[in-house]
Amino acid sequence: MAISRLSKAFQAAALFPPAAASFVGSFSGMGSPTGPWNIPEATYNQLLDSPSAVGSYSLEGPDISVRYPSPDQFANWTLAVSVVSDFPLPWNNANEAEPDTTLNRTFTASRVALTPPAGIDVDSSWDVCVMNWDANLETYPTQLRTDDGSCTSLLSEQCIRDVEQSVLVGRCTCPNLREIESCGDEQADLMDSIGPGCFAKPFNKTTIEAWPAKGYNVREFGGVPHPHSRDTFNNTAYDEVGSLAWPVLVRWGPSLTSNVGTSSPGGETRTKLTCVRANRAVGENSVPGVPGGDSGAKGVMGSSGFVVAVAVVVGWAVGW
Repeated sequence: MAISRLSKAFQAAALFPPAAASFVGSFSGMGSPTGPWNIPEATYNQLLDSPSAVGSYSLEGPDISVRYPSPDQFANWTLAVSVVSDFPLPWNNANEAEPDTTLNRTFTASRVALTPPAGIDVDSSWDVCVMNWDANLETYPTQLRTDDGSCTSLLSEQCIRDVEQSVLVGRCTCPNLREIESCGDEQADLMDSIGPGCFAKPFNKTTIEAWPAKGYNVREFGGVPHPHSRDTFNNTAYDEVGSLAWPVLVRWGPSLTSNVGTSSPGGETRTKLTCVRANRAVGENSVPGVPGGDSGAKGVMGSSGFVVAVAVVVGWAVGW
């Protein structure tokens, strides 16, 4: 009976074909209705809520519940990353010469979310700009995989300050490190090696208050699917995707549609660049290590592994 219900579940999931993506993984987030590999967003988030490893970083932003500016009032926002090992891929891969069953195709999944203070009532005089960089596993700089959240494994402290300063004024657009003297071409090249580019998105009172209670998914990433074994944890995939640090630059500033004027360097607009990484294991799992290094993962098939993941997908597909 259990086998029959699983089969029906994955037949239902097969209605969602894989998304077009590069061979190094699948990106999503930033308001997309589906997660990586075209998995329904609700299903993807439910599984990421039972992670194998996590990281959480507190950002001190201005209190945007009062009219801009709020020079002496601050509130803590949170950037958090979650990683799940052996996430089930719920369809047959029709491009395989010998199609494998969905029960042994899995990938390592991750999610970066920005969460405002609980219950915040955003004043319409504020906008929040969120900028983030995607990751290319072929060129991704190794040193960033051990970053402490400050991004100083890649950029100098002066470069970081000037990057933050460069986006204080104007519309929601990504910084150009090549135009920042303290960064120079060398550090700009390092930033470019992270991935295919930077993406910026503005939010106002209406859109921020529409974010889910658990935060806005800045970026979701699913690694390349691989054969799954019931007895073997895929340390390679877990390390490769799980140790990624994701640069996110947040700006809290005046709304461009409200009559409050504009900020200037040294004004009340605030910016913060953070490189978020899963640096804490959950349960019996281990922190993802640098691929090929001595600190590689020693993962286990626990509560955040394949067994629970299959159960959630089955529940979505058959309506538990």
